[in-house]
Parts: sequence; structure tokens; C-alpha cells
Amino acid sequence: APGTGPGVNYGSLIVNDPFETLVLNGAGQIAFSAFLTGSGVNGSNDRGIWATDPDGLLTLIAREGNLFDVDDDPITEEFRTIRTLSLDRGLSGRTSFNDAGELAFLARFSDGTSGVFVTSVTTIPEPATAALLAVGGLTLLARRRFGR
Repeated sequence: APGTGPGVNYGSLIVNDPFETLVLNGAGQIAFSAFLTGSGVNGSNDRGIWATDPDGLLTLIAREGNLFDVDDDPITEEFRTIRTLSLDRGLSGRTSFNDAGELAFLARFSDGTSGVFVTSVTTIPEPATAALLAVGGLTLLARRRFGR
């Protein structure tokens, strides 16, 4: 599975909800959520979200167990550990993956906070920096805090 490291493979797609499994935007890009298996995978890091860029290259957007920068200020960082992830359908019930390649998803963190985040999958970073940019380069759309 791209962006996860050696020996980590897709286990299965998330099938609880058809909109949670695979989404397609009008530009022909896909995004999906899947379980992982393999080296170092356990219950705390066995799920992720991937999407393709306009050229069809697949990249990891976010993965449970990874650190995630929730601060939208490019100068400061506020990292939290992702506990759970899901593709966000928003209030309209439609998955938020627009034709400009912007994908919204819901992340819940180990400290009890959560938020809806948006990332642009119109460009793909070099493979060596993909994981770092997936954590630090996502833009904060909205922040909801629970149980702080």
C-alpha cells in the first residue's frame, strides 16, 4: 500500500457504507478507505485513506496511528495521533471529493478531539516525502473539539 512502508499491504476495503469505500469525482480521480495487513500493522494503525492525483498516481492521505498536524498555521505545528478515520459525507450526504481534487475526511484523535479536514490531491509529492507531507501539508477545514 503506497505510503505505508515495506511489508504493508491492503487487507480489504471498508465496506460498512458504500460511500465510505470508494468515491469518484468528476475529474476521474478516486479516493478510498481500506484496512491494512502486514509488517507492524495492528488495531491502532490498520486503516487509511488513499486518493489518486489527476495522472492516476495513488497516494496515502492519512493513516490511523500516524501523527497529524491540526494547526492550519504554516509556521506552527500541533500534532495529534489519529485514532480513527472516515471519508466525510458532510451535511448533504454526499462525499466531499470535488472536481478540483479536494478531499474532505473526518479524523478522530487519541486525545478525544476530532475534526473535518480537507486535502488537495492535485499534486503528488516525491515518494520519500509523501508521508511527511501527508501529515504536515493538510489544510484544516474545521475543528471540532470534544472532551478536552
